[in-house]
Amino acid sequence: MRLRTQNSDDNAVPAWQTIYCSLVLIMLVMFVMLVSYSVLDKGRMHNFRSNSKHSAESLGELGRENNKFSPFRSETIPTAVWMMHAAAAMHQVELRTGLEGEVGMERVRGGVKFKMRSDLLFSSGKAIIRGEAYPYLDEMIRVAKEHELFISIEGHTDDVVIHNDAFLSNWELSAARATNVLRYCLEKGKIPPGRLSAAGFGSYRPLVPNDTLPGRMRNRRIEVLLAMGHT
Repeated sequence: MRLRTQNSDDNAVPAWQTIYCSLVLIMLVMFVMLVSYSVLDKGRMHNFRSNSKHSAESLGELGRENNKFSPFRSETIPTAVWMMHAAAAMHQVELRTGLEGEVGMERVRGGVKFKMRSDLLFSSGKAIIRGEAYPYLDEMIRVAKEHELFISIEGHTDDVVIHNDAFLSNWELSAARATNVLRYCLEKGKIPPGRLSAAGFGSYRPLVPNDTLPGRMRNRRIEVLLAMGHT
């Protein structure tokens, strides 16, 4: 009887081995779970990297042209993220509509400014938004809502005097266009009124001289600034 008890004690597994095996098993399970999650998110990460690449390329090209963009590493992480998101969103709209290069992007103090030619948004001498502009405005609204951004809209014209019964001057035309874009953001996008502003500058803030047709076309524009706060 004594021998049998002694043999049983000799064959027992030490407690430390049991604990060690349990820890190894837990670590193995955690490793399998991590691998599973990484596989599931592989497609999502690919899309994120693809969008980030398009954003960086778009902003990088613009920076080489006008030297107004500085690297994203100079921004805080949240700011850099929404800036890349905004640039990628507009790039995707351009690809879908086949109008790549129609919207200029410029990084300015406090945010990113999108410059859209007036003929993309409005018919000549009018302030009613054309249907072709909705995809662009909708993407700006979506980014602004997702990141709780402020939207500032500016209307600009060339120096050719307007001749119609609806507007007495280019100043009034530019203000009406900016206000209609604001109203679209407010009514369609449900952007809080406190995060919206609009202004018309007529022909008094040209990008280039108005002495050529290409110059006048470039000066006729709507500028939309997305920013974290009032600028």
